[in-house]
Amino acid sequence: MNKKFFIFLIILFSLAAGAVLVYIYSKKLNVPDKLSYYMPRETVLYAEFNLKDKKLNEFYKNNFRGAVRFKRMLKISKFYAVLSKDLISRVNKVVLMIIPQDGKWHKVWLVQANNIYKLNALLPKNYYSSILNAKTLAVSKDRKILRRIHQVEPLAELSKEQINILNQFDKANFINIYLSGAYLKFLSERDDITYAFVLNNLDLNYAKPAYLGLVADNNKINYNFFALSNEEYNFKKIGNFLPLIENKDLFLSFYVSNLKQVFELVKDSIINDKNWKDWPQKYEFDWNEVENLLDARGVVFAKLKNNARVDTNDAFDLSKYNYGVLISLRQAQIEQKQILVEKIKKIVKNILAFKYPAKISKRLPDGSQSIELVADAQNFNFERDGDVEFYENPTYHFAIGTKGGYLILGNNKKLIKQILGSITIFDRRGIFRCAQTDKIGQMLLMNSKQLLSGVLSYVDQILINIDQSQKKLDLEGCLKW
Repeated sequence: MNKKFFIFLIILFSLAAGAVLVYIYSKKLNVPDKLSYYMPRETVLYAEFNLKDKKLNEFYKNNFRGAVRFKRMLKISKFYAVLSKDLISRVNKVVLMIIPQDGKWHKVWLVQANNIYKLNALLPKNYYSSILNAKTLAVSKDRKILRRIHQVEPLAELSKEQINILNQFDKANFINIYLSGAYLKFLSERDDITYAFVLNNLDLNYAKPAYLGLVADNNKINYNFFALSNEEYNFKKIGNFLPLIENKDLFLSFYVSNLKQVFELVKDSIINDKNWKDWPQKYEFDWNEVENLLDARGVVFAKLKNNARVDTNDAFDLSKYNYGVLISLRQAQIEQKQILVEKIKKIVKNILAFKYPAKISKRLPDGSQSIELVADAQNFNFERDGDVEFYENPTYHFAIGTKGGYLILGNNKKLIKQILGSITIFDRRGIFRCAQTDKIGQMLLMNSKQLLSGVLSYVDQILINIDQSQKKLDLEGCLKW
């Protein structure tokens, strides 16, 4: 063999071996910019928590109640699960991944620290660990899952949809979360009012992934949630100004740009009567007039009876609440609002007439008597208390009132009076501005401290701004203590 050619082979082999060693070394020890580098395609949840976030630590210092309650919320969510407090105190970032394998969902924690070798003594018993790079350790109860993470090929692993979600991760957030459609569906089936109130009412597309981010902002925590829905909705924006109900005892206030659109979405679930299409003839009204009235901005509100707290199982039981709706009237309606009030009272009287028919004794040709039930609206009269007109009996309550350009209806005279006395006008740049956006869609303000259980019961108040255009859904708002 030619000596020069032999030397050439030795050099070529050395270079190849060196390249392999460099690749292994770099893959093992170099720290990638993003920990999502290690996310397998089949991952159903990827949650990245920056424990050294300066704004979060300022929030902890400035809001003692918020810090305690938020940490308890993290605990019940089992984000850290088996990881000890001592271990957590020594790391910079923690990632929780849930990865399906062999028909089960397995949890994996990635912990990033300046010195991962000091963490070995703090690892949970019966768990395996694997070094991913010089600053990152993977921890799991399943060795096969750890091997799967080492097999991840970052450039070819993820789909475009997954990459689009991960690209929304913001360094300003202390938590960034990728949620697959499968995980969203899992959450929607949990016995937690959080998901019942929010996820189950958004008609989410469980075939598509979603994103959630949280950022600390002085004494509160702002969040942003992005997902896709099955149906196309195009709600109008509420606009710069809205009536604000200043009543801290309310359980929730739902501010909407168009009551008619919201009513159409929930009509089937709230009208428990298969013959509701016969109502206009039965109760003497025109559906077009009802839709015309609801084609307006407004507020749906609810207050727990006796200022009690509500359990998850009873959250959607209307008998637990006093409630009502505030409707913003157009100028033509304002000029004839008393006529409008009388029309509504007439409909209520007709409903009462069928609900509580009069018993009339009737003599038959054979001399016997029978009792005939007759629906007579004249048997029912409204009373007045200040600006509120109402009808009450042991099983039925209805109240109606007006103030300025607003009409308000509800099932409790006292609550309607309170609301009439607490209507103000606010600018969207005011107290509701808790997220970094100028978009105001539908807004839900909930005093979640009135909940007895669930994730949100650890938050005093939550604001949800729902901005939906076609199938794109953005939820933005804040958690307050």
